[in-house]
Amino acid sequence: MNRMNRNVFQRACALLGLAGVAAGAAMTSLPAAAQSGNQQGGQSQSSSQIYQAHLAVTTWTSRTRGIDYAQQLNVQGTTIGRNAVIFYESAFGHFPYAGPHMTDNAAFMQRHLAKVAADVAAKIPDPNFNGYAVIDYEFWYPTWSRTPNNRSNLALDARDTDFKDDWEEHIRATRPQVIAGLSGDAKERALASTYNQAAQKFFLDTLREAKRVRPNAKWGYYGFPSREYFVTLPAFTTRWQAHHDNELGWMFDAVDVLYPSVYQLMKLVEDREPTRNTRENSPAQNAEYILANVREAVRVSRGKPVVPFVHYRYHPAVGRELEGQWVPATSIRQQMSLPKQAGAQGVLIWDCIESEQQFRDLQRLLTQVAAPAVDPIAVLPGANSNSSRLANGRSVQPVRAAKPAVAVTRLPNGQIVVSSSKKPTQVANVPPQ
Repeated sequence: MNRMNRNVFQRACALLGLAGVAAGAAMTSLPAAAQSGNQQGGQSQSSSQIYQAHLAVTTWTSRTRGIDYAQQLNVQGTTIGRNAVIFYESAFGHFPYAGPHMTDNAAFMQRHLAKVAADVAAKIPDPNFNGYAVIDYEFWYPTWSRTPNNRSNLALDARDTDFKDDWEEHIRATRPQVIAGLSGDAKERALASTYNQAAQKFFLDTLREAKRVRPNAKWGYYGFPSREYFVTLPAFTTRWQAHHDNELGWMFDAVDVLYPSVYQLMKLVEDREPTRNTRENSPAQNAEYILANVREAVRVSRGKPVVPFVHYRYHPAVGRELEGQWVPATSIRQQMSLPKQAGAQGVLIWDCIESEQQFRDLQRLLTQVAAPAVDPIAVLPGANSNSSRLANGRSVQPVRAAKPAVAVTRLPNGQIVVSSSKKPTQVANVPPQ
């Protein structure tokens, strides 16, 4: 997700090598259809593979006088569903902000996992929920190689970012033999190995407990696999893919779904060539970035579904001037349609609504841009999908269609036409969302 706090945004960008980067690198030329987000004629995936967008929008209710605008978003008459739940680190278990050294404690983990179970049951009271369940743990990264270290004089349990210093101090206090007599690269490898083991255990134990409570949900971690913008430069892509292959296989093995993100990192310019060495890109460059990131997720997915997060506002990597502003319609169309071409099974639409005006803007974009982009290419799940119920008591009913998976077309009058090879074309009775 995009955090609304700029400092956290910058830290996340730095982790992914995106803060302050310069765009304008040469990227592969793409067909005009891909540049605009129009897949027809260039789609590489089977037309029978499920592809559906779902809302994953939240509301900052302390800024909206308690009004939950996310629940008021109207996607009735479209193929966009609501079968997704996000668990944010601030309200899911006892996330150890100080670092993974806090998890090297049996009592802490017992309290954490007990709260994870309670949080899952509270937010998804339906034991048969089979929708998307996303864990959003972002404050620190579960591999040493991508972990920052900003010096701090605060205590070990402080919410600071000297993660590597804290881990070394923890090892010296609890297992000094791990680094006894070591220095330089040898000590670094020992610290990295033990850090990675602790981080992996925390992420996997958390996931395992969530799955135990709601075993039918499609569980995964937001932001994995990681994101890369410079997808045509071997120096970047080789390191990016090696990181996934060598350091994150344990996660890809464990999750049910991969939830990467393809947010708009650069200013999209359509009326001219982007200025080199700036944070600008063209529709063709942006399409290449989206396609490559989703294809990388598919590559490491072990055949599991890939459902990337999309966001209709500019990411902080673009710079303060555009951060948080709505992206052009071309970007939205690309985010909604291109993941299918790359092998995804849908997208999750994220935002955090802070005002009535933002709600109205997002509703307009969903109705006028997003739905017309995704409805013609949507392929909905079969009729035996189970409905779900969230904590607010509202039934969440995936859009229905006859078996097998079917193609969907949105007519000018707003009706959804369902086409199946085994049944005649019919107008779907799309339930309220």
